[in-house]
Amino acid sequence: MVCVDRSNDPERVAERYVAELGLKGVRVAFANVPDDLPRFPAQLGCQGFVVLDADLRFCTTRTEPALLDAPEAALAAAERAVLQALPPAVAAKLPPLPSWSLVAPEAEEPAAAPSCCGAACLQPLTVGGRLPSVGHAGMDAEHEALEAALRGAGASAEALAAAAGLLEEHFRHEEALLREVGFGGGGGELSPLAGHERDHARILALARAAAARALADGAPAPGDAEALLAAVEEHTAAFDTLYESAVAAA
Repeated sequence: MVCVDRSNDPERVAERYVAELGLKGVRVAFANVPDDLPRFPAQLGCQGFVVLDADLRFCTTRTEPALLDAPEAALAAAERAVLQALPPAVAAKLPPLPSWSLVAPEAEEPAAAPSCCGAACLQPLTVGGRLPSVGHAGMDAEHEALEAALRGAGASAEALAAAAGLLEEHFRHEEALLREVGFGGGGGELSPLAGHERDHARILALARAAAARALADGAPAPGDAEALLAAVEEHTAAFDTLYESAVAAA
């Protein structure tokens, strides 16, 4: 397994993957200088895994589902792709694949360097924790207002719809700020900005669907507001904290 990370500490990210995925008997390499980063158009692990065979021929440039959407299923899909790439005689000797279950890592300081994925992708979250600061007064204020709206979103269909609208407005403001400060190196399919925007789209789809259900039924569905807050907390920890250094002077 190769860990491709654009932060300043790829070795630490590789170590976290080993710990959090409970990997045993797996060698995890990492790229730590720009010249070692891949030059082919392929997805990074947060969206999908790239699988090559023993002759370094591409089996797939994107496994599905994405790690951000369904972690255990994404890892299982990657393993199936690896098995398909093995010679049949070798694959036949392997034991059945176990069910994946992510291992909660020991608490540690989060990485601060920008990246669209890396250690933060598997960072555990606890619903109910205050959204962390991202080093920008405007974004911190919007996060505080958004968290308050989401915590009250289960009260009524109107409250959930209003929270969904506030979330969409915040994402527009945030994306505009990131483009203004040049976060993500000018964009591109594999840039941190592209990954950030994709996760915005994922959460917005959840919010719009929850709001539509609530308005149709006259009340929020059980668990919808909590699930939306959890998605926002996960996104803030996995993505927003990574742009802190880029927006510090904005």
